[in-house]
Amino acid sequence: MAVPYFALPALMTTDATERTVLSSVGMIGTTLAYLIASVLTLKVVGMFPTEKEGFFYAVLILAGFSAIFSYVLFFTSRKYDYAGNPLFTRQSAESATLKKKWQAITQNRPFLLIVSAFMGHNMYTAVVLGMTIYFFKYNVKNPALYAIFLGGVLVFSMLGAAVAPLLVKKFGKKQTLQVSNLLTIVGLLALYLISSGKGTAELASLWRVGAPCFFIFLLIGFFGNITPVICAAVMADSVDYGEWKTGQRAQGLISAVFMMANKGGMALGGAFMGLGLMFVDYVPNLPEYPTETLQGILALFLLVPLGCRIFVSVIMWFYNLSDDRFAEIIRELNGKAVKVN
Repeated sequence: MAVPYFALPALMTTDATERTVLSSVGMIGTTLAYLIASVLTLKVVGMFPTEKEGFFYAVLILAGFSAIFSYVLFFTSRKYDYAGNPLFTRQSAESATLKKKWQAITQNRPFLLIVSAFMGHNMYTAVVLGMTIYFFKYNVKNPALYAIFLGGVLVFSMLGAAVAPLLVKKFGKKQTLQVSNLLTIVGLLALYLISSGKGTAELASLWRVGAPCFFIFLLIGFFGNITPVICAAVMADSVDYGEWKTGQRAQGLISAVFMMANKGGMALGGAFMGLGLMFVDYVPNLPEYPTETLQGILALFLLVPLGCRIFVSVIMWFYNLSDDRFAEIIRELNGKAVKVN
């Protein structure tokens, strides 16, 4: 379902701002869904006599709402807003072979860069979400804070996704992504410097609700979630770039590869986390841990995500499809321009 879903913006509009808005709304909905599922699932489970029965009906309810919302999308979404648009009247794209459609990816520099950046973001997300519970359970020794911090980050992530279109409209996609990513890096580095070398009592004070680390963590959620909004919007733009470059309009294939980067990034992030815990000699549920292990957990929690964010910034440094150049490409595809340099 995710493949056609992420392909939709490229079919619904060729306006770069509108695509960013669509990506923003989708990301807000995704984050809100995570929040609702996290909060309500166990409450639903608790309404049944056994966990087995409770989880079965909880999943059934969530799947039911997913089906309803998917059909709402199916019956209400529309293609680009005028009849005869040459982007959707060509027949060659539909009859092209898979080999030819792959050219829209292999010769599509903006897409190859943005899919790499998206993979880096998902590696970051997997490590942060996975290591947060370890940090609060073993370093802070207050696992109850995990739910509070996670809920706060999800709320601020939605706010970040909501303001992303406004920032993109004013500053452009690349600059907005790079600045928000830099602020995320600064936040992660600040948290590490504040927390490194501290004992449990000091960490408990620094990481309590309302303390400095709490607000920095929320801001990281805000700035960090701007990246996937822009990545999804650029992915839609790269469909048009691929058609301009190769003559192949392959939004389905591009969306599929984009989702592979999503899953691949999450898998790599999980692998880094597992290998990292093994490297720092982590053993579950010991009453006390050596300082080296606790510092290793802290590094996995903050420094590995920081490295993922640096990777995203380096990748986006080479991205050169400006919003003005993209608009020129659209005009040429619509037969309104002669050439794009």
